[in-house]
Amino acid sequence: MKRDPRNHANAAMKYRLARMGLDSGKLQAMIQLQNNKCAICGVSLAEIETKNVHVDHDHLTGKARGVLCHYCNAVLGFAKDSKDVLSKAITYLQSPPFNLLEETQDVGEAQTL
Repeated sequence: MKRDPRNHANAAMKYRLARMGLDSGKLQAMIQLQNNKCAICGVSLAEIETKNVHVDHDHLTGKARGVLCHYCNAVLGFAKDSKDVLSKAITYLQSPPFNLLEETQDVGEAQTL
């Protein structure tokens, strides 16, 4: 008798949720609390593929933090959940080094005129 792969996927999902302290009811409550949107960027979770919706969790405690889209989950992952790295990324976006270079060159050009 062949096993239905959907049963395996459902069991695997239940196991992963349980490890984060969630069940399907708590997951749905979390999604409702977030107004069915990514907790970071606000994209509608209904508008993206299910495989691109992620339950974010604290890697130290294993507890769930929120539901994110793939991109926001990846940002946290690449930053290794470091608030310091994310803060530096914001500073970088607000004042990229290239802008400073352009400002310095503009001042230099103005002085030579």
